[in-house]
Amino acid sequence: MGEDVKLSVTDNGRGLAPGVELAQGMGLKIMRYRAHIVGGDVTIGPGGEGGVQVVVSCRQPLPGESTAEVGK
Repeated sequence: MGEDVKLSVTDNGRGLAPGVELAQGMGLKIMRYRAHIVGGDVTIGPGGEGGVQVVVSCRQPLPGESTAEVGK
């Protein structure tokens, strides 16, 4: 079985407005969809310095394994 891989992107901007609905934008829906295709997940929340942090995690395929097999 392959190893888990995480990509974390954090900014130091203003952060998320209180009560903001993260599921409204198409960009976030597409990110979640693409992560799901390969058996991954996307989490979005406050960053360490007041910004926003986006973390994508999924399993790295083994040599010769397709991403379709990983997402199962």
